[in-house]
Amino acid sequence: MKKFTRRIVSLLLVLTFILGIIPFNISKAATDENKSEPLLFGYYRVWHDIKNGKTLEGRGPENGDPKGIQRMSDLPEELDVVFLFVAHIDDGLGFRKNPFWNKLPDYVNDLHKKNTKIVRTIDIGLVTNEISIPRDDYNEKINKFRSFPNNPSGHKALADLIYYEYVKRDGLDGLDIDMESSYLSPEKMNMSIGVINELYKLLKKDNKLFIFDTDKYGNTEIFQHTANKYDYVLYQSYREENLDDVFNTFKSKIPASKFVPGFSFYEEGTNMTGNYWRNLTDKSNWRNQRTYPEVPLEKTFAYKCAMWQPRNKADGLKGGVFAFAVERSGIKDGDNTYKLANYDVLKKIDGYLHQSHK
Repeated sequence: MKKFTRRIVSLLLVLTFILGIIPFNISKAATDENKSEPLLFGYYRVWHDIKNGKTLEGRGPENGDPKGIQRMSDLPEELDVVFLFVAHIDDGLGFRKNPFWNKLPDYVNDLHKKNTKIVRTIDIGLVTNEISIPRDDYNEKINKFRSFPNNPSGHKALADLIYYEYVKRDGLDGLDIDMESSYLSPEKMNMSIGVINELYKLLKKDNKLFIFDTDKYGNTEIFQHTANKYDYVLYQSYREENLDDVFNTFKSKIPASKFVPGFSFYEEGTNMTGNYWRNLTDKSNWRNQRTYPEVPLEKTFAYKCAMWQPRNKADGLKGGVFAFAVERSGIKDGDNTYKLANYDVLKKIDGYLHQSHK
């Protein structure tokens, strides 16, 4: 009888222990997932790289060109994902003869050693078949296929070419579609949805990132139709809108963990254009374009962007934060000279980003 009683007691103790630890583990797992590490994204403007130039030697002061003094390999390890932003790369030598492309494999290798992924940004016009993929003497396929029918076979053919040309060819880690168009016609909408669906298949097959970045709210038609295809959605919040209001337009389609707001460093020469955002300075005197009042980083929109989390705690935590023109990190607003970046500012942003997830 005592043996039987002891066995029952022992059994109850074991069951109590098991039942006691199960909820703890489940709760911890849920918490860990909700607090997954945020990512720091950055757009690198390739035309400022020392290997982008009008000569085969590249550019930079030693080649009589003060603009190209940055090296992509100097980007800090704090960057989890860097975007190749190629909008103004010099193509005077022929698109793929630019020396940057010969240097890119080394840059990719250097950044991979820092555990940084490299993603290519393309314009939505490539997906809608409005913009032709550049011809060059490295890729005969581009010369043979210039237009694509707006049907499943055409969608697949264009997606195959985009994936090869902008991801696979250079051994990159993903693709980013930049969507800033105010309107897509029904034909372009159908084309873009079809191509995006095909790109998704190609990227997922090879475990690549698929990213959508935009300055439009989440109620745009193209996003509504393709939201479930993206790993991350980046919103260009340079205008310093209320981020909760912005996120509310996306949240019906993506969780907060896929939503990434962003800011911009000062782009040289933009103090007299519409692209001067003052995300790292004081905007109180924004009407006077000649003043650039310096303030502590903690009083800037860049800081607010890094620290922001959805107001509704049930929505979870954001996916990270991004910076445009990372190669201008640490360069004062209004300074239009070309100088090496000071990545200490970007590193501080990364610190605040991780602080926001605690």
